[in-house]
Amino acid sequence: MRKFVIWNIVCLLLFIAGCMGALTTLVGVTTTDSAESVGQFIELLESRDFESAFGQASSVFQSSQDVVSMRSNFDNAGVAKLELVPWRDRTLERRLDSDMRAYLTNGYGDQILLWIKMARENDQWKVLAMADELRRHIGPGMWFQTIPSEEELRKLTDSSISGFAKGLRDNNFEEFYGSMSRAFQVGVPFTQFE
Repeated sequence: MRKFVIWNIVCLLLFIAGCMGALTTLVGVTTTDSAESVGQFIELLESRDFESAFGQASSVFQSSQDVVSMRSNFDNAGVAKLELVPWRDRTLERRLDSDMRAYLTNGYGDQILLWIKMARENDQWKVLAMADELRRHIGPGMWFQTIPSEEELRKLTDSSISGFAKGLRDNNFEEFYGSMSRAFQVGVPFTQFE
C-alpha cells in the first residue's frame, strides 16, 4: 500500500512537471513574434531613432501621442537602458494583443518596471502602450513618471506666482484656486482657502 501511494505521488509530480514544461514552451513559442517587435522598438528607442520607433507604434498609439511628446517622455524619464524581461514573464498572446514587461534603468541606476501592451494591426505586432506600473492603465502611448524639465518648472512657478499676485491685486482668489489640482480643491474647500 505504501509503495502504491509513493508511486502515485511520483507520477502526479512528473505529470505536473511535464505540464509546466509544456506550458512554458508554449508561451515561449507563441510570443516570439510580439517579443521580436518589442525588441526592435526598444533598440530604436535606445539608439534614439524616435521617428522609426514611432513608425512601429500602433495607429491608436500614434493618434494619442505624437513623436515630440513620446521623445519628451523618454528624455524626461532619464532612460539609460531599456531591457525586455525574459520570455518567462510574458503572457500568452491572444489573437489581437499581448502583454510584456521590461525594465527601464534611469541615469541614477534605478530599475523601473514597464508594462508593454502589444496590438496586432495588419498582421503585424505594434506597440500600443509602454508605461510604468502606476500609469499602465492610462491608455495608448508612452507614459513614465517624469520630473518636469527646468523650463517647465519655471513656467509652472511663474504661472502660479502671477496667478497668486493677480488674486492679491484683485482681492479675489477664485481663479487662482480654480487653477489648483483637483486633489487640493477636494482637501481644502475654497472657503477655508480664502
